[in-house]
Parts: sequence; C-alpha cells; structure tokens
Amino acid sequence: MSGIENTNNILNTKISSSQNLSHKQNQEYGDVSVFYDENENTDGNYDSYNITDFEVENTNPNYFLETVKEIQSDIDTGKKTRNEEIGDYKQNLIQDCWFLSALTTLSSSEKGKQLIKNAINYTDKGIEITFKGLNKHYTISNKEIEKAKTVKGNFTDLKYTEGDDDVVAFELALEKLSGYIADNEIDIEGNVSDFEQTDIINGNSPEFAMEILGIDTQKCETNIQHPEELDRFLQNTTDEKLNENTASILCSNNAQTVKDINGNEKELKEMHTYGVKTISKEDNTVTFSDPWDTTEDIILSMDTIRELINYENISLRTFNLE
Repeated sequence: MSGIENTNNILNTKISSSQNLSHKQNQEYGDVSVFYDENENTDGNYDSYNITDFEVENTNPNYFLETVKEIQSDIDTGKKTRNEEIGDYKQNLIQDCWFLSALTTLSSSEKGKQLIKNAINYTDKGIEITFKGLNKHYTISNKEIEKAKTVKGNFTDLKYTEGDDDVVAFELALEKLSGYIADNEIDIEGNVSDFEQTDIINGNSPEFAMEILGIDTQKCETNIQHPEELDRFLQNTTDEKLNENTASILCSNNAQTVKDINGNEKELKEMHTYGVKTISKEDNTVTFSDPWDTTEDIILSMDTIRELINYENISLRTFNLE
C-alpha cells in the first residue's frame, strides 16, 4: 500500500448496498484485492460495508482510485451476488440453458435452494463448486470470475452469463468438468447420464443437470409430453406440494409465438429450456423464465400449456425432490 495517498480515508469509507455479501470477503480487481466487513442493521439485514484493507501491486494513485470506484459500482449495481442463491442473470454465448434452467427452478423452492447451497462454498480464493452426482469439486478463483465478465466469444457478445457471480462460477466449473471428461475419455453413458458426448456444457439435457447436482433422475423424473399426462401429474396434489417438492423445466421444441395470461405475445425459442418457478392449479397458470433474461417472468395459462403439449411444441420435465 506504500505510495498511495489518502489510503486511510478510503479504507474507512462505507459503501452502501442492498446486496448481501459474505462477511470479511475478499474480492480481486486486477492488481487490487479488497477486504471488507458487513455492517448489520437492527433488523438483521446488511446494507453497507467497511473497506478494511487493501493489497495493491500497482501503486499508481490514479489506478487505485479508479479501482475503488469500480468496487463501489460493482456493489451498488449488485454484481457481487455471492449469497448461495441464484439471482437474475442473462445467458450469453454458452449453450447451457439446460443447466441454467435447472438452477432457476431449483432456486424456486426451499428444498431446491438447499441443493444449490450444498454445491457452493466460498473461500478466500474464490468459489468452490461441487457436482455431487459426479463427486467432483472445482475452485473458481476470484480472478477467473472477474475475467469471465469481460471474455467475449466473438467480436460483440460476452461468452458467460451476466448478473450473478454464483452462476458464472457454475459455468466455469462446468467447463472444467467438460474438459475433465474429454481429457480422460470418460464415457458418461450409463453412468450418471444417458447423454453421450464429451462437450457436456454446450447443448446437454435437463436430466444431466439434475444428476450432476446429486438428484437421482431415474427415480424421480416425469417427462410430460401429452395433455393427459399433465392432468395425471396434477391430480391428487396441491400447489404447495407441487412447488416445494417438484422442480420443473419447460422444453420448447419449436420456435413459436404464444400469448401470456395478459394477452401479450411471448416468443418461445427453438430447442430451448426454461426454468419453471411455479405451477398453480388454483390460478391455472405456469410461471417460468428464460435464461436469456430472467428479470421478466413468463406466465401462461394451463390451457395454453395443454395446447402446446398437445401439438408437441413443448414438453415438461418434472423432478421430485422429496
């Protein structure tokens, strides 16, 4: 920290935020590592952070001050979302809607949230991701996560998702898992998945996503491809049981335009998956989100879902979490 003026004043500055970051967490910004503590309100929520220390390799004062601005911007805009929960995100070039949809639907129930929490561990070095179904662990460093936010897959588009550090860490871990399977020529058919390919990250299946997170899909999966199967699935159950004990993924087979419950047109993409958040018999609706932008939910009536299934435009994969 030598050679940097006014450091003590900056160290004591509070950075306001509504994001719930980990206590005494370390983040890396290029050549600057920042350490900070949470400040707890009387209601038990954390809304500001004291910067407590810095480690700096680049001693240029202007570089240091610009980095502090970047830290504040990241916190204020919610980019530091390391809270063991899946927040809003936007899928980019990696074709991993199959996995992102699984994260979304799991994060919609307490049992699913626990599965996600079990897969995430925060360390000083970064985020450790565990794929329980394969007994594989990958530590994604803070530098890897920060770099992933700027990596472009082509001239214009970002490669990795935007918006949630935990999701980015999952994607980076999936890449490492894919490399491990390819390098060791592991045949995953008949093991944890019936999907036979070595590049597991681009274009896999919802079943495989659930399996690597530790769910035995052969015992708990229902593939709904006809209206009668949907009716049987909904029979003798309640909304509470549906949404606490079930994780569901909507698979769109064809590109099509549908109308939501408010009459607004929504585009369903070809060969794309969507994370279902709620299935309501009472409201006669299915609510789901598109991995390309989860900030806006899509709500379709159950009659629309039945019609889409009837013409084989979509299928509904459900997984029992009990």
